[in-house]
Amino acid sequence: EGRRLTIMAAGETVKVGEAKGFKLGKVQGRPAADWAAALDDKAMFAELDEMLTPSTPPPAARSRWDQRGTQENWKVSMPQDIAKQRRSEIDEMTGLVCREGELVGIATPVAQAITRVISEIDLGQRTPGIENLRLTLESAGVTVPSVATARL
Repeated sequence: EGRRLTIMAAGETVKVGEAKGFKLGKVQGRPAADWAAALDDKAMFAELDEMLTPSTPPPAARSRWDQRGTQENWKVSMPQDIAKQRRSEIDEMTGLVCREGELVGIATPVAQAITRVISEIDLGQRTPGIENLRLTLESAGVTVPSVATARL
């Protein structure tokens, strides 16, 4: 679910950037166009999903996200903000994609759902948790297979 959100949000962001006339470079080492294509192309989506699948387990539960200079400090800034109960930058980042998408006529349902859920966490209306991944996808209108179906 996390990788699905990542791929879809990146694809929407690329489409908005292209519509605004920006020359886009690579995203995670892949051409920006790959991310936009993954929104409609199942093979490209699978390729990006495979690329994003970690080859090693996440850091040990004992590690602290706020440790500096360790190999286990892999959590990006926005989840760190949430963990430390600081206001995130969601409106300035993903919210901007939503607003610019509206201006150029590009739908951004995943970016809108991400912005809404993270804003609710910022306001204390929602608790951070893994279940928010599925909720975000579903509120964006994305069909999410059940865990039993996904394992088949």
